[in-house]
Amino acid sequence: MAVRKIPTKGNKPGEPPFKLELDTKDVLNMKWEKNMGSTFTDIKMTNQFDEFHTFKVKCTDNNIFRVRPPMGAIDPKTSVNIRVIQHAQERPPNNKHFVAILHMKCTAADAKKRDFKMVWRPDSKPEGVIRIPIVFVDAVNPTGPSAPSAPAPADLQSTVAPTTRQGSHENG
Repeated sequence: MAVRKIPTKGNKPGEPPFKLELDTKDVLNMKWEKNMGSTFTDIKMTNQFDEFHTFKVKCTDNNIFRVRPPMGAIDPKTSVNIRVIQHAQERPPNNKHFVAILHMKCTAADAKKRDFKMVWRPDSKPEGVIRIPIVFVDAVNPTGPSAPSAPAPADLQSTVAPTTRQGSHENG
């Protein structure tokens, strides 16, 4: 079976590059241990521009991952935290799952209304897209995977990313 390549910082043909700032771009490390329950990792996203931006976050499997908030707006020169929560019963394979973040400019009125489904219409075109691969690490030994997995695709093998803040997610 071929290993599916997941682009880091890469986009599908025709997709615009991601323009907002993230505290992690290469790999999203998530703790996992059998019977541990849910864990989460936060991604800090910063709008360094003078315009309002709206964002939408997608993940590869809604049965494993939840994202809070899945859509939102970022005021100019501010940051938001996006929480990615995993609640897998079995350890997912590394290099299979990813989080995709899309963003585009929006008006101050749209940002204040907070009706992002109206902003992200089916004909909306994102101004930036990024896909961040998810790697599951042992909760006891967070420097390595909790179980052997397929080798990382060539574009991930040289990537070393700092682990973002993690913790246990309780009550949900």
